[in-house]
Amino acid sequence: MSNIAVSVIMPSLNVVNYIEASIVSVVNQTLKEIEIICIDAGSQDGTVEIIEKYARQDSRINLVKTNYKSYGAQVNLGIRLAQGKYIAILETDDYISYDMYESLY
Repeated sequence: MSNIAVSVIMPSLNVVNYIEASIVSVVNQTLKEIEIICIDAGSQDGTVEIIEKYARQDSRINLVKTNYKSYGAQVNLGIRLAQGKYIAILETDDYISYDMYESLY
């Protein structure tokens, strides 16, 4: 049985101006029992490189590259991969407060 409380799905496509703040807000959550599933749809603007940088630093981050350009298809792929008790979807042009998932959990 997985000890992951929340699977955070982060679909992305060319969000280089926002992705770092978004990832940092998830990595620094007070709830540590999370997995972070980044589904990238072929970004060409440096988004993937930023995700890869954080994935090297935090084993909870799983970068999945896909050809799915549809937001819904990206989310559904993330849901299929999720192992957490609960699923959260964070749009990668947004960020959250550091205790959000702990409060919701």
